[in-house]
Amino acid sequence: MGGCAPRAGFGAVKVAARVGGTSWSTSIFPGASGRYSLVIGARVRRAEGVEPGDVVEAEVELVG
Repeated sequence: MGGCAPRAGFGAVKVAARVGGTSWSTSIFPGASGRYSLVIGARVRRAEGVEPGDVVEAEVELVG
């Protein structure tokens, strides 16, 4: 990710995320090999019928 993204604590980057029809504001967290992790909370998992092990498509947009 580029150097102009707004950062929160621990190097997290603020984003707007969407899975299916559910959108929310959150942060993504840096990990190994330049990848970031997106936590999908219980509210979103329930609303979208997501179960452990499911593969989902998520839309993530940087917010600033």
